[in-house]
Amino acid sequence: MQDRVENTTRVNVGEMKQRAEAALAGMEAARLTMDRALAKMNAMPESQIDVSGFGALHRELGKAVVTAVAEIGRVCDAISKEDGGDGLDLEAAKLEIRRRLRCIRDAGPAGSVPAGDG
Repeated sequence: MQDRVENTTRVNVGEMKQRAEAALAGMEAARLTMDRALAKMNAMPESQIDVSGFGALHRELGKAVVTAVAEIGRVCDAISKEDGGDGLDLEAAKLEIRRRLRCIRDAGPAGSVPAGDG
């Protein structure tokens, strides 16, 4: 049973890595498209530049970057779990930040931290 779980995890990590690589390739393709559009714009007088599609290119590049970063995060989390960790624990991180802010507040006024959630 344990071997089956480990093999399933490794297959999933491998698939995740492939998705992350595909996302990075998509990001690079969007960047190259943006570079070509900028090169065309730089070669023209300002009065002749058509920026109608530039906003869409910018949004596409932004989405590609977000997708690539998310996929890489998933791969890192899966590898951490595969190595015996629990992955990224955002709740524990939030509690630690709040604990540290309380310590800073309790220490006193020099550059004090305003009261908040922590």
